[in-house]
Amino acid sequence: MFADSYIKAGSHDGSTLEHEAERGRAIFYDFSKFLSKNKKYGSGFLRNLFHSKRSDLYKIGIIDKIWKEYVEYRKANDKK
Repeated sequence: MFADSYIKAGSHDGSTLEHEAERGRAIFYDFSKFLSKNKKYGSGFLRNLFHSKRSDLYKIGIIDKIWKEYVEYRKANDKK
């Protein structure tokens, strides 16, 4: 699948998968910035969460909750 996408595009950078990966990187960077600037979470929040001894189910629940906050934040700020 990856090789096929690159061959069809004629280059690594032209691949639709590469464009999708770049969009994902930008979103994750923005999400991380949102956490760092948010006094409720702060920088290092995700790292601390991932390294905690809490269950994966708990971690997923926390990330889902924060992701919803992030989406609402983006909606509010994209309208400005």
